[in-house]
Amino acid sequence: MANFRYLIIALCLAVLAASKSINNGMKLKVLPLGASIVWGQNSADGNGFRGGLRKALIAGGNKYVSMVGTVRHGNMAYNATASTRITIRT
Repeated sequence: MANFRYLIIALCLAVLAASKSINNGMKLKVLPLGASIVWGQNSADGNGFRGGLRKALIAGGNKYVSMVGTVRHGNMAYNATASTRITIRT
């Protein structure tokens, strides 16, 4: 689980480091898919990594960024996701 978190952090940093938009001005829709880390379980705002990812994409020059999915969770705008709040234990 810790390795997955580092991967997400690395992805966010890579997006922040990008000098231009990755979508050339088109609307960008992201489908966050996963379990508790995507759902935002145990996070203060309920957003998990989705809030940071959206902010990073916007800061990277992507003007229109929305999260899509079948459920909504968290306090951010466009808080849709395709996730579950079940924690997977190994």
